[in-house]
Amino acid sequence: MQNNEFESKFALMLTGDEEAFTYVYNETKKPVYTIINRIVNNRCESEDIMQDLFLRLITKTDLDIIKNPRAYIFMMARNMAIDSLRKDHPDYLDEDVTDRENSSFDEHICLTSSIEDAILQLDIKEREVISLHINAGMKFREISEYLGEPPGTLRSRYSLAIKKLRSIMKEG
Repeated sequence: MQNNEFESKFALMLTGDEEAFTYVYNETKKPVYTIINRIVNNRCESEDIMQDLFLRLITKTDLDIIKNPRAYIFMMARNMAIDSLRKDHPDYLDEDVTDRENSSFDEHICLTSSIEDAILQLDIKEREVISLHINAGMKFREISEYLGEPPGTLRSRYSLAIKKLRSIMKEG
């Protein structure tokens, strides 16, 4: 996906161009869904959040000042997924408690050779940085700008998460 082409299609989408919306949707739907689903771990809820996200995109009027539309969409997906978790499970994102200790979502997860199952065993901040970096293709600098955390911290978290995934996959 060419970034300049995406940005121009995004700008056209804001004017109501349906073809441009289709292009933006098709270019981002898979990583957007992956980001959302890795956070909420519920297919139906992920689809609902994704639908809401694209609905918001076509109805917002103040998006013409966005510097990186692709990154904006991915961060919007992340934020909406986290908001959904906070609404339905307020204690789910408590920093002192890991997902496995606190989440009824993860009770069914056991060690397997599936990468998706392994990713779900990471804590939410690790899943988040992996999804934004791998699935959304964002650089640590871009992730840093949106999360308000230093790029070094994010690289470290990413590296630790990859090591955990390797360990989980070996055990499975």
